[in-house]
Amino acid sequence: MFKLILVVLAFVAVSALVDLGGSDERAAQVTYDAQRIEAQDAILTGLQAMNDATVSEFASDWRKAFPEPSPAKLSELRDIEQRIKNDKTAAVKMTRAYKMKHSPFCNGEVKAVVSLSSPDCPPGL
Repeated sequence: MFKLILVVLAFVAVSALVDLGGSDERAAQVTYDAQRIEAQDAILTGLQAMNDATVSEFASDWRKAFPEPSPAKLSELRDIEQRIKNDKTAAVKMTRAYKMKHSPFCNGEVKAVVSLSSPDCPPGL
């Protein structure tokens, strides 16, 4: 009986050490994710402050499509931000509505032979 209690206590101690070992990595990942979301919000808020209807439409589309951006999507958004700041009319071609109307993959001209979902046309480049 005493040995069983020692084994259980050892198991609990090892489990606690294993759990604590990954907490720093998880905390760093959560912090990194929060920083990406904050950076995205700052960029989109700056774009919406331009007071242009199509730029605001793009920002809204982007927020809906990518609420938690990956590093690649955040990098793409930074590139888009520069393009829009250089030329506001560039935002038109990056909206979801424009892609749904003009992209052969989104408007149904080109269809996948086998697909488990409908084609999604997110905003962006």
